[in-house]
Amino acid sequence: VQLLKKRETVFSPIILCALVGYLSLQPWLGCDPSSDHVVRYADQGYWIIQGEVADRPSLKRGRWQFLMATRQLSRNQRRVKVHGLTRVSGRGKWPGAQMGDRVIFRGRLRTIRGFTNPGGFDYERHMRFKGIRTRVYASANSLKIESAASSKGFLGHIQVLGDRLAAQMDSVLGGYDPNTRSLLKALVLGRRGEITPAFREKVNRAGVGHVLAISGLHVGMVATVSFVTATW
Repeated sequence: VQLLKKRETVFSPIILCALVGYLSLQPWLGCDPSSDHVVRYADQGYWIIQGEVADRPSLKRGRWQFLMATRQLSRNQRRVKVHGLTRVSGRGKWPGAQMGDRVIFRGRLRTIRGFTNPGGFDYERHMRFKGIRTRVYASANSLKIESAASSKGFLGHIQVLGDRLAAQMDSVLGGYDPNTRSLLKALVLGRRGEITPAFREKVNRAGVGHVLAISGLHVGMVATVSFVTATW
């Protein structure tokens, strides 16, 4: 209304942002999940679990982890359609699934719990803000790719581009120290999985560990590009 009347708006956007922020938190803080949410079937033993890979799998020293958009649970003659994100972790040889691929495996769904230390970090609340309420461990032998993604989407194409750049960096920097390659991948592509604990300790002791994290500098770059684009 203030904009339509061509009046200055100072407090209205602040109040609007505060209201939107408050309302956006309510699905995680004040509402129980629906009856077909995957958390309703957690802590009930083993299930055959089906769903789509919802992010870029993280591969780190023989271990892997990814988010799955859970679609179906089954065991014996029972099949249940569900929804919700599940954090999947395991170890061994990664089967090669990419974002959007439909996977199937056997595992025991568990509810994500925090340590509930007084005044400590609330891990359960942190994961709930991300929309993640369940976790499951899957062995590399049981996890199978049921079908490839029909369409990769924007994020899927970004992942493929990142994989190609990482492969080119391995090829070009093949004669350099592995720590050099891992550092450059972290700086250029944001992939820190290849950094060893010993090398990370050296970086931290040198006082430059902040370059491996998303910092105010990176946020400033995004803000500058967004501001210039919006102004233009």
